[in-house]
Amino acid sequence: MYAIENPGAARRAIAVGRAALVVLLLLATTAMGQVGEKSNRPTPAPTPSRSESHPWPEPRPDLPRMQPLPHSSVVEIKSSLTELRENVALMEAVNDDLQRAITATSSPDYLSVATNATDIRRLAIRLMRNLALPRNAAQTSPETPLPGVSADELKASIIALDATIQEFLKDPVLIQPHTVDAEQLNSAAAKLETVMNRSAMVQKEAEMLATNSGKAVTKATRRIKSRLVTSTSIQLTLECSAWSMSELLKHPSQIKSHGSVNIGANVKTSRHKLSEQLLLPIDDCVDGEAYEKTITDRVQYVAIVTDFTSYEVKGRVFAYRVTYEIGFTRSAQVAKRFPQPISFYYVDDAGDGSFELLKGSPSFGLLPDWAAELARKH
Repeated sequence: MYAIENPGAARRAIAVGRAALVVLLLLATTAMGQVGEKSNRPTPAPTPSRSESHPWPEPRPDLPRMQPLPHSSVVEIKSSLTELRENVALMEAVNDDLQRAITATSSPDYLSVATNATDIRRLAIRLMRNLALPRNAAQTSPETPLPGVSADELKASIIALDATIQEFLKDPVLIQPHTVDAEQLNSAAAKLETVMNRSAMVQKEAEMLATNSGKAVTKATRRIKSRLVTSTSIQLTLECSAWSMSELLKHPSQIKSHGSVNIGANVKTSRHKLSEQLLLPIDDCVDGEAYEKTITDRVQYVAIVTDFTSYEVKGRVFAYRVTYEIGFTRSAQVAKRFPQPISFYYVDDAGDGSFELLKGSPSFGLLPDWAAELARKH
C-alpha cells in the first residue's frame, strides 16, 4: 500500500508499505544512469496458506481485482484480520454505549448519542470498503425526522439500529474471513447499508432532541469525542483499474523534449505533454477511512496526470514513467492537491506492446531482455 501522510488536515505525502511492492520516487533525476546492468527479477514470494493463527493471507498485488459486483462465486477481503477485528470491536463498543443510554433511568445525553451514532455510520462505511463489499448506488437516504420527534422515537430507532448491527455481527463475511460467496457478500453489504441509514437517523433525531432542549449542536458542545482515530495517511492500493498505461495512451499528447540515459544500454527518453490535464478517479484505490471521506464529505479522490516519459531503444518503446499528483475534487473541480507526487513505471516485458505496472525496483528489470538484445544489435 502507499500511504499519503497527513501531518495536518491540509498536508499529505506518500510512503511505501508492504502490501503492494511498487516504485515511489524511482529515477526521478538523471541518476537513472547509475542503475547499472540489468539483474534478474526476484521471484515473488509464495502466498502463505491459511492457518488458525494466520487465517487471512495478505492479498497478493498480482491477483486480478474483483469488480464491485463479482463475476465469480468468491471475492477476496481487502483488509487485514487485525484491522477488521478492530473496526468490528469498536462498532460493538459504541453500540453498547447507545444501548446503555436508553436503558439508564436518567434521560439520555442526546449529544453523546449523536456522536456515537456518527461513529457507527463511519465504521459501517469503512467496513464496506475494507471488506470490498458492493455498495448499492440506488440506496435511498434515511428519512428526515419530524421536528416533533420524541425520546420514545429515538429509543425505537436505537433499538432498530442494534438489531441490524447484531445481524451483521453474525454474518458469514466475518465468520469465514478470507473469501465469501457472492450472495453472502451482497447480504452483508445490505446489512451495512441499513446500519449506515439507521445510524444516520439516530444521529439526526438525537441532534434534534438536543436542539429542542436548548442545546446547540456543535463540536464544542458534544459530551464525548469520536472514538475513531484519524489516520495520518491515506492508503493507496495497486488493486484498482486507475493504474493503466493503455488507458493513458488513448489521450492525445505532444513530445516536448528528448534526452538519454544509460542503464546497461543507451536509452532515448522523450517527455510527452498531455493536451489536457487528466483526472483519474481513484476512489476505488483508497482505504476504508479515505473512502469514508468520499461519502461523508462528498468528494472524489483523483490521480492527476499532465505528462509522462517514454524509454526506447532503436525506435522501440520498452517502458514509460508516469508521475501522478494525488488530490480530490469537489463538484468536478480539483479542490486539493497533496504536495508529494508518486511515480509508477510500466514495462513491456515480453516485447508485445503490452505495458504492465512494474512492481519492483527498476534495477530489477526496467530494461527487458528483448530491449537489451535489440540495443546490442548494430
